[in-house]
Amino acid sequence: MTFPRHRGLTEQAAQAAVDSACRMLRLPTIRRQFGELADTATREQMTYLGFLAELLMAECDDRAPPLRTPDQGRRFPS
Repeated sequence: MTFPRHRGLTEQAAQAAVDSACRMLRLPTIRRQFGELADTATREQMTYLGFLAELLMAECDDRAPPLRTPDQGRRFPS
């Protein structure tokens, strides 16, 4: 399967496209963090795959249910 490529996007247009796509796909963490993570990826010379992995892991981490301690959910007599 091939996807159409949109070449020649300005930086501002690319940011707007990512923001719009994240809203449509309901990816709030990626929407919030993509700019900062993109800057980090550039500084650290990450690959595209590494950058994508970081974005997706951040989204998954935010969606994961919080870890429960053993005492949570137990009722102790008062």
